[in-house]
Amino acid sequence: MTDPIFRPLFDLNPDGFHVDGKKAYQLLPVGGERTLKLMRAPGVVFKTVPTKDPVPESVANRTCIWGESGQTIQEPRIIRLRGASHGNAYYTAMIPGKYSECLVALVRRRKYVRVAFHFVSDNEGHHTLRQQGVVAKAVNRLNEILTPQANVEFKVAGVRGVQVPEDLGCLIGGESEAVCAEEWGKITKFGDPSADWNVFFVWDMRHPTAGDYVLAANHRRNCLVDDMTSNDRLGTVLAHEYCHSQGCGHVEGKQPQFLMNETEKGGTWLRLSDLEKVNPL
Repeated sequence: MTDPIFRPLFDLNPDGFHVDGKKAYQLLPVGGERTLKLMRAPGVVFKTVPTKDPVPESVANRTCIWGESGQTIQEPRIIRLRGASHGNAYYTAMIPGKYSECLVALVRRRKYVRVAFHFVSDNEGHHTLRQQGVVAKAVNRLNEILTPQANVEFKVAGVRGVQVPEDLGCLIGGESEAVCAEEWGKITKFGDPSADWNVFFVWDMRHPTAGDYVLAANHRRNCLVDDMTSNDRLGTVLAHEYCHSQGCGHVEGKQPQFLMNETEKGGTWLRLSDLEKVNPL
């Protein structure tokens, strides 16, 4: 397989950079910049190409920091892209007669998500052990993961305790989707309707597929988080569940670097398909 022409400037921090075959993708915030490396620079021709998609093409201004084509230049060339408007912009890099690769600049305006956090108890003394002080760190981690990759910023809409006026038992949920929906509904009805997303911290829960070992579960605009989820992993788990709320599915196979890995091993990378759901055109 031919090595890609486009690469992120810092390989360990891709900041919304993806490669799929002969096409590379780079997220750009409106008004923001990203810097890429153009590998195998001698002989590469870099030019813009018009979009064929029925979406607004962004005026993604680029500053190419190298001399005129044909000049002898050491690898890598540096490409600085600036997002000027919401939409997509298309570029191609070619080694004439040998290889070409397309770069799609996905320019996205900032998306704000207001999250309400609820610390749950019932009238029989069951309650989450989590303390309200964990919220700030969790939100910081959410933004560390999803702001650079999808230009999504999370804000706290509220933090409060919620007492459900009945006995929820030691274990919330059940063996079937119907039982879980009924049990969880007793809690989620106390959510904040003005928030974009509601997070409920509970003591112990059961999921119809994950069983008693579930860390968290999302249904539409509501997420329940089990006390088994450590505070250190909380922000990453919430990022995973928020992506579920936007329609993202699990990654197939063992790919632990991705956020949507089913086993939630701590990966943080978004796939292109995740980005397109989390912050769409």
